[in-house]
Amino acid sequence: MADETFYARGKLYDLMFPGGGPAVDLAPGGQFVFDVFNPSVRMLAEADGHRRTRESLSFTDPDRGPVRVDVAETYDALAQVTRGTWHLSTDSEEDVVVAPLEMRSIFPQELPLLISLGGLRLVERLGDWSRGPFSGEAALQLCVCESA
Repeated sequence: MADETFYARGKLYDLMFPGGGPAVDLAPGGQFVFDVFNPSVRMLAEADGHRRTRESLSFTDPDRGPVRVDVAETYDALAQVTRGTWHLSTDSEEDVVVAPLEMRSIFPQELPLLISLGGLRLVERLGDWSRGPFSGEAALQLCVCESA
């Protein structure tokens, strides 16, 4: 990826504003690289409001040690929006952080259209930041775009 690459996370709606967004701000030959989560039908079906530990989201904080992430969420299929609460806990402190979540699911078949409506061309779609291939099982849709 070129030095002119502009990185952003989760601001796909910015692509939809006519006359604005990253396509206008890119230098010649520049790229806009972003990721969105790849919706899992299984995970959306489990969004029943009950609090569950999400092992794949757990991480290690340099000051607090292992951090467990519990998620309680529901899914609105009509709006394609997941609403819920994330609970971050350590071994010594429950619910260190409690944060609301509202996230629109963008399915793989609709993402290229949204990108093109934003004045961009999808150059490459990857499954992670290590340049792994994109597949239905990938956790992310990592998109590399250029001005159309």
